[in-house]
Amino acid sequence: MTKRWMAEITYRNGDAPTVVQFEELAELHDIVEMWADWNEIEQIVITLNVSSATPRREEIESGPTL
Repeated sequence: MTKRWMAEITYRNGDAPTVVQFEELAELHDIVEMWADWNEIEQIVITLNVSSATPRREEIESGPTL
């Protein structure tokens, strides 16, 4: 079963980003705490992990309409 959220955690050590899937955003705290030193995190990118969250082609080419 696909989890609702996906996070890509990049550390300053140069390793490939860690990609984790989880169901609730509140779980992210525990995920970050169980990996390497959280002071070494460079960035965390969180995305909705469902196909409906993929931008439509026209949004990619022309940008979102505001």
